[in-house]
Amino acid sequence: MNTIPSDIYYVYYYLRTQDSSTGKKGTPYYVGKGKGGRITRSHGTTAVPKDTINRFKIADCLSEEAAHQIEKVHIAMWGRVDLGTGILRNRTNGGEGSSGYKWSEEDVKKRSEKLKKTLQRPEVKLKRSIAMKEAQSRLEVNIKRSQSLKIFNSNTSSTERSARQRIVQNNLETNTKRSQSLKITNSNPDVIARRRAAQLNPEVAEKRAALEANSLYKSMKSERARESGSKPEVKERSRAARQAYLSNPNNRIPCEYCNKPCLKSDYVKNHGKSCKLKCQ
Repeated sequence: MNTIPSDIYYVYYYLRTQDSSTGKKGTPYYVGKGKGGRITRSHGTTAVPKDTINRFKIADCLSEEAAHQIEKVHIAMWGRVDLGTGILRNRTNGGEGSSGYKWSEEDVKKRSEKLKKTLQRPEVKLKRSIAMKEAQSRLEVNIKRSQSLKIFNSNTSSTERSARQRIVQNNLETNTKRSQSLKITNSNPDVIARRRAAQLNPEVAEKRAALEANSLYKSMKSERARESGSKPEVKERSRAARQAYLSNPNNRIPCEYCNKPCLKSDYVKNHGKSCKLKCQ
């Protein structure tokens, strides 16, 4: 039976081709560990020397564990630029994992921008949506969510939860983002098509009719409306919205019979055919 040899790893140096602020010509600027053609492949923001003289193996035919240990020793010996301890551009202390890695602000910004672009791709959105629906349908996920919610509710009073909710609801930035997101969603042709299909579904219409006919639902709905309308901040927002609507000239049109400017919402009721009968 053929077995894969374990002593296939090596440790290598990348050397500087000229003097720099962090080191002199001929000194290493990177220490790495790998196997096969790793020494010639990309290392993120670290450039790979084109000339083979400036990239060479300092130890060969090693086990992975031995290569890790040698890599760690040489990184510690030369020190790292990002930590201010030496001349290497390595971002870790060597060995397995990313222990000791220190992200620069530029790297964080680049990764953030790359992630945002990736998340905006349609195929990624579709995969995330499918994965989310699949996770939400799993019993163990629903149980964990229910337990987490019970723990949260038991640790916080209803007054505290209401206060947190009011802070979120009254946050201008949050409301703006929510409004923009809702507008984008509502203008999506797929969403519009699904909504229309749901409205035409007999089962959905039957459930809606049964809900609307429920006296308890009606009383709860009217009670919520009364409570919301009695709040001073709600009244003030309604008053401000009404004033903005009335003062906007784009919301007024001239009546074709009496030529008086009127609100679009009042045209059918107080003008149009009504004016036609009066003018005749």
